Amino acid sequence: MSRGLVHSNLKTLDRLEPDKESKIAYNTALNIEHFRNPAFKSLLREIFHHLALNYVDYPTGNEVAKVWEVVQAIRGLRDFGALNRQSDVLGVAAGHEHTVFYLTNYVARVFATDLYFGNEDWNEAKTAMLVSPESFTVPNMVWDPRRLVVQHMDALNLRYDDSSFSGIFSCGSLEHFGTLQNVARAVSEMARVLKPGGILTLSTEYRISGPDTFGYPGTLIFTPEMLLHHVILPSGLKPVDDFEAAVSPETVLSAYPISEAIEKGTRSRSIALQN
Repeated sequence: MSRGLVHSNLKTLDRLEPDKESKIAYNTALNIEHFRNPAFKSLLREIFHHLALNYVDYPTGNEVAKVWEVVQAIRGLRDFGALNRQSDVLGVAAGHEHTVFYLTNYVARVFATDLYFGNEDWNEAKTAMLVSPESFTVPNMVWDPRRLVVQHMDALNLRYDDSSFSGIFSCGSLEHFGTLQNVARAVSEMARVLKPGGILTLSTEYRISGPDTFGYPGTLIFTPEMLLHHVILPSGLKPVDDFEAAVSPETVLSAYPISEAIEKGTRSRSIALQN
C-alpha cells in the first residue's frame, strides 16, 4: 500500500505549444527516473543552483519530492506562457517555498498566499513571511523583493477579481485542505481568478495502491477518479495532456514507511511512502 505524488497542469482552451524536449508529461505521477531526464535535470539544476554548486551530479542521490513539484510547476508556467514581465502569478498555500522567490526573476509580480498570520506551528507557512520574506531565502539567492507580495489568505476564498492571474501554482497543498469539498472549492476559486489562456499547476498526493482507507491524519491521498471529480471537473479547465498514471518499479521500491517519514524526520524525500 503506497502513495506517491502527482502533478497536474490545467488551462483554458487556448492552444499553446508544449515542451517537446523533456518527453515527461505535464500531468503525471512522480517517477524517480524523471530526475535523470536530461532536460528535466538541467532545469532542476538551474532552479536549485545553490544545491547544484555543492553536488557535482545533483540531484543524483538527492531526489526529493518537493524539488520535483517545484520543477514541474515552473516547467508548466514557463512552457505555457506565464513567465514574462507582463504576468502576475499567484501561489496558493505557497508558504515560503523556493518557487515564490525564484519566480520574481521572471514575472511582473508573485503573490504568495497562505494562512500565515498567527501561524507558528506549521513550519512551512511562518508568520514572519509577512514581514521578512528574505529570512526564508537560501544563501546568495538572486530574487527581486519589489516583485513579491505576501498575503494572509484562505485558499477557499481568494480575495481577487476574476481573471487576475496569468499563472497559478500550488505545490503539495491540496491534500491538507480537509475535505474533498474544500479541495473542489479551492480549485474552483483558482480557476475563477485565472485569466483566459492562463495556466494552473498543481501537485498533490497520489495513491499508487491500497484501499481507500490508506493514509494518515490530515492528509488526503488522491486516486485518478478523485482527481477527476474533485480537481479537474470543478476547475472547468482542460488538462494540457493526458495523465500518465504509471509508476515505475524503481519508484515503488524506493518507498519507506510513513511512520519513519513522520517520526524520524525523513519526510522531506517522500518519493513514495507505505504503511
